[in-house]
Formats: sequence, C-alpha cells, structure tokens
Amino acid sequence: MEIKKYLWWSIAALLGFATFFAINMPASSALKLLQPYGITVSQSSGSLWHGYAKGLRSKDVNIETLEWQIHPLPLLIGQLSSNFKAQLKDGVVIGNISRSLTGQTKIHELKATLPLETIIGGSEMLKGWDGLLQADIKQLTLKDDWPIAIEGTFDLIDLTEPKAASAIGSFRLSFHAATKNPTIVIGNFSDMEDASLGVSGTIRLASDRNYLLDLYFTPRDITPPSIMSRIKYLGPPDTQGRHLLSIAGTF
Repeated sequence: MEIKKYLWWSIAALLGFATFFAINMPASSALKLLQPYGITVSQSSGSLWHGYAKGLRSKDVNIETLEWQIHPLPLLIGQLSSNFKAQLKDGVVIGNISRSLTGQTKIHELKATLPLETIIGGSEMLKGWDGLLQADIKQLTLKDDWPIAIEGTFDLIDLTEPKAASAIGSFRLSFHAATKNPTIVIGNFSDMEDASLGVSGTIRLASDRNYLLDLYFTPRDITPPSIMSRIKYLGPPDTQGRHLLSIAGTF
C-alpha cells in the first residue's frame, strides 16, 4: 500500500512539473521546434501556454502575426486545444483548434477573410483571377489531414476574371453537419444575389480521399461574353439550360 501511495505521489509530482514547465516554457524555445519543418520566426514573446509570434515564414505560408492560448482542461482527456489568431498581409484567420491522442483534428468557430490570390498561390491555371474568400465554419473535423465532417460556409466575394473591368459576382459553398452517408462529406454550391452567372452543384469528399465535383453553370442575360465563351467549351446545355463541369480524382 505504501509503495502505491508513493507511486501516485511521484506521478502527480511529475505531472505537476510537466505542467509548470509547459506554462513557463518561453514561446521562442517552443517555436524553434518548427525550424526542421522549414518554418522560421523573426520575433516572439510570451510562453508556450499563451504566446505571440511575428514574421512566420515558410515555403507556402507567410503569417505576419500569430497569437495563441492553450486551454488546460482538455489536456485532462488527452486533447490539445488552443484559440488562435493569424494575421496575414491581406487577411485574417481566427478560430479554435484541438487535436486528440488518436490524431483527429477539430477546428471550431473558424472565421477567415483572405484574398483569392493567397488561396490559389502560384497556380498557372487560375493566375489573374481575383476575389475575396470569407469562411464561417462552425466545425471542421480532419482525420489524417482529410475532412470527414464540415459545418459552415465558404463565400467567394466579387469573383473577377483576369483583366476584367467588373466582377462576375459572388458564390457560396455550404456544408451541413448531418449527412445520410457518414463516409462522404457533401458541399452545395450556389450563386448569390449579385451573380451574373447561375451556379449550382455539389462537391463530394469521400473518406478514402476520393472527390467528385459536379458544377452546373447557367448563363443569364447579364453574363459577360468572355464567360459565355468559356462555358461553351463545356459542351451543349441540358434541358434546364445548364452546362456541366464534372471532375473526379484522388488526393
């Protein structure tokens, strides 16, 4: 009995020391762990528990400032959970992220405003396209870095083709939490009030990392001629006047 008593006290002491170490570990020391992944930080302050970093740079991402605060209670059930705010050059991303011992990642109350240029990066196919992406995600669950549940919306505001004088309009991709098939995440496309082009369709993300995109484009009287010429490459319309773009693949 005495041995068990001392064992429990030893475990409690180790956990207490580990917690104290984590709370007081400088943010600069923690951020050095990112260097092997090609991520550099120009300036930091605070601790691992509640910290602030400036000038995070990597091959694909440039973050002007990043602030985070880890929540202690989820640690008791084996989850690492933190609020975060990332300020980019032309946008901001705010939310809460948690990761369990099973490797599943959940993001809650994610709100983001980013220029389309930041999203598409160096894509030659989409070079010159402009717009603003606004995300309002209540919940996003990732398993092996692949979405298995999404609830929320992605809005593409004032989509503008290269060298165009005016925008085509705004469009929305909506995800709902409950689906009949739990192995497939389904998103629905729709056009918004200012759109000069009718857009509808779905994107299906299967748990085996397959995807299927079915997009329907319906020309309107105000659809720009340049967009009309692009749509004609999709082939003749169906009985509802819609032109289908269908893409399937695997990530």
